[in-house]
Amino acid sequence: MCNGVAPFRCIRRHYRLSVTRPLNTQDANVDRRICIHIGTHKTATTSIQGLMARAERGFARHGIFIPKAGLNSGDIFGHHNIGWALRGDRRSQPKWGGIDELCAELGRTRLKRALISSEDFEYLVEYPDMLRLIEAKLKAAGWQPEYVLFLRDPAAYAISLYHQLYRHGLADPFPVFVDKVIAEGKVTFEGDWTYYLDYATFIAKWRAATTGPLATYSYDEAKAGPGVLRAFLNVLGLPADPAILDAPPLRPHWTKRLRYVLRGRKLPDAPADPTRLNVTPLKVTDEMRVEARRISAAFALPRDAMSPIGPG
Repeated sequence: MCNGVAPFRCIRRHYRLSVTRPLNTQDANVDRRICIHIGTHKTATTSIQGLMARAERGFARHGIFIPKAGLNSGDIFGHHNIGWALRGDRRSQPKWGGIDELCAELGRTRLKRALISSEDFEYLVEYPDMLRLIEAKLKAAGWQPEYVLFLRDPAAYAISLYHQLYRHGLADPFPVFVDKVIAEGKVTFEGDWTYYLDYATFIAKWRAATTGPLATYSYDEAKAGPGVLRAFLNVLGLPADPAILDAPPLRPHWTKRLRYVLRGRKLPDAPADPTRLNVTPLKVTDEMRVEARRISAAFALPRDAMSPIGPG
């Protein structure tokens, strides 16, 4: 049976094939759904993705498969390459896989639910044909897409987003940044990195380009209530399972460890609070808060389009 392959490898290979045997995509009784977490930016997406990386087995025990296709190598966890490849983003790498590799991988799991996450999916709202292509390929593979979106208070989001883009080279003073947001309802940076603060328009455009349901939640309500990670599990219909929430942090990728060794530096400790991943202290002045309130006045949260956060 092993044809010269070492017994352990042979057993492992046959076991892997047995648990990933493709299901019959023509079976009308099989309801396979893929949840696509689309952000937005600055709503603890990195923390959610860190949870997915740490607790992959915990999610699987609840019947949710987390694919590898589209994941970046290194320390960034997120299915960013799926959208990057479609948009021709300079950061895209073919070896990380795109929508075709995702569909192929989904065809090898016996689980009926899957979960992918990338805040950069929100950029695709400006590319409706790409959103339709993603849905067409997923449906052809036997999977029904559904989308999850977290929205943050526009004033707080504007300040946090401004700091992030400033680190990437944004030169506008904050009042100019606010003026552009109010005039256009969005910020466009690096060509097609598009961030909507006019959430109602974003939701309308996303729904016009897709057929899968879009569930929208308040990041601020989640943070003030059960916490973002517990709220995310609640959104997925999962209990607050300690096997997921308390999963130990992953060891940093060997390339990152090597970089720190070569520089004679010590790796920073993982944050005690897993919801504080990728958080940078912000210098927020009273003047910035006043300016940011202009955005909240122009673009209120679309409460009528949002679902409540459960107790977790």
